[in-house]
Amino acid sequence: MPSHLTTQICHDSDSSPDSVSPDDVNARPPFPSAGVEARGVFWAGAALVVLVTLATFVPALSNAFVNWDDTLNFLANPSYRGLGWPNLKWMFTAVHSGHYIPITWLTLGLDYLLWGMDPWGYHLTSVVLHAVNALFFYLVARRLLRAALGWQPSAGLTCGAATTALLFAVHPLRVESVAWITERRDVVAGALTFLTVLAYIEGWERGERGRLSRRWHWTAVALFGLALLSKSIVVGLPVVLLALDYYPLRRTSAPMTGWWRLFTEKIPFLALSLAAGVLMLVIGLRRELLTTLEAVGLTERLAASAYGLTFYLWKTIVPWPLSPLYELHLPVRRLASMYLVAGAVVLGISAAVVVARRRWPAGLIAWLAYVILLLPVIGVFHNGNQVAADRYSYLACLGWALLGGAGVAWSWDAKGRGRITPRLGGLLLALAAVVIVGLAGLSTLQIRVWRDSETLWRHAVALDPTSAFAHFHLGDAFSAAGRAVEARAEFERALALLPDRLPNAKAAFHASLGLLLQRQGDLAGAEQNYRSALRYSDDNVIARDNLGVIQARRGELRSALESFVRVLQVAPGYPSACLSGRRVATLLAVTPRELEGCPPATGNGQEEPGEGRSPSPGQLR
Repeated sequence: MPSHLTTQICHDSDSSPDSVSPDDVNARPPFPSAGVEARGVFWAGAALVVLVTLATFVPALSNAFVNWDDTLNFLANPSYRGLGWPNLKWMFTAVHSGHYIPITWLTLGLDYLLWGMDPWGYHLTSVVLHAVNALFFYLVARRLLRAALGWQPSAGLTCGAATTALLFAVHPLRVESVAWITERRDVVAGALTFLTVLAYIEGWERGERGRLSRRWHWTAVALFGLALLSKSIVVGLPVVLLALDYYPLRRTSAPMTGWWRLFTEKIPFLALSLAAGVLMLVIGLRRELLTTLEAVGLTERLAASAYGLTFYLWKTIVPWPLSPLYELHLPVRRLASMYLVAGAVVLGISAAVVVARRRWPAGLIAWLAYVILLLPVIGVFHNGNQVAADRYSYLACLGWALLGGAGVAWSWDAKGRGRITPRLGGLLLALAAVVIVGLAGLSTLQIRVWRDSETLWRHAVALDPTSAFAHFHLGDAFSAAGRAVEARAEFERALALLPDRLPNAKAAFHASLGLLLQRQGDLAGAEQNYRSALRYSDDNVIARDNLGVIQARRGELRSALESFVRVLQVAPGYPSACLSGRRVATLLAVTPRELEGCPPATGNGQEEPGEGRSPSPGQLR
């Protein structure tokens, strides 16, 4: 990004805006006439934000699908392909891979209609949506900075808002959400969240006597509901809106408005959050997606939560290197320095922003929003195999970008008022431009990491050679490429690294190794791994199904049929078990009732190993 563009926007005004001291948190600042700022400056800021965001993420268009849930969600999932009635019914009724995200699926169904199975088009949609989000955040930032500072529209306000949006949009932590097709849900939920906040602020500005405009209030509620249907991570937004009422909107001192009134107007938002939270909790429990207390205890979860809160803050400041997987290594050693230091940092920041809340309310609100938006995905409600993930920062770190933009706006104002020298003011603005350029450059490098499956997991293994899951997915990439020797070595390394306290993952690793050996003709080695998988998890359908295939080939038809029936009890309609089970049942002249749930036979397929696929990361619990 040419740094002179940012500096030009930030200097394109001679007037200094009137401001309100941040000391008076409860004083709503007057908004003078909006005619001071040239419209060209506003649109130049908007264009700069969108163009720089697009330029930063264009390299993602050459990336492929990766074996980090893309296979499960797209390559092996015909249900989302289109917007016909069967597709829409599936989108609004299915819980796929533990997620209920019908609005996100609508965008992916449209992608299929436009691009088929070409990843280029899917990446294009994600990149464009992210650029739109940058524009939306630019608009949100202008409103919030104006409310905080009490400024009339000006080039300084535009400079601060553009800086805010770019600090968010081109930061390397955004790459995972944009360059990984599976995480389309981040950019869709992000767009609807920004629109929710814009509608809420519009309702505040148009309201009377401290009340929100009814029309805009319910518009915000509706948009929030759509955001939850895109990704439930936004459940904490009602609390963030309540925090914004305190600062910068300063609604707590408006006539006839107290905390109780502010709370009651959030009830529709909170009801939606409660419904979404209960739904995801039920899904997690029923599908065994939540990490058990036996695997990660309560105090271990608190330690991991503290680490997660410091992790995203640190990576916001020093965003390199980044990995697709930061594995939670078990057991969690609560007294290890990484957890103790993290706990001390979290307590220290919390105490500092509370003490400084009157002098610096923005710090308190940014920290509170950060914690609230991360709460569903940090260690307390742990699932998966990660201690942190870049994608979780997409909305949670917005407050830090706002603080950075506010600093730039202050520098512009201070330079105009003579509080700092023009030279120092210019240097500070140039430094902001350099930081943005540097972040964009690092993002471009991080996008290359997501080029394909092998590149992705080689990078992850290089950053954490002790990550069992990174080795497993690298092995899966090798297996898909027909490099069996390398795949076997990675699978065996993954098994050696993985602790027994994750039995489902252990079973999945053994099943994948067995599948590889079966394809090579090593039936004895395959059977040994399948039986090992079933010792860890009796419900592993890949192991059970392919064990049945081996049993059938050995002529052990009754044992084979028992295996296929067990698969169908766990996963009704499982294609490979239906096919093989029918063949064996015909030979035995029996008709188990489990086969009645299978779809009608469509051909004379042969029972081949590999009908099941290597499990996705979302299944490795």
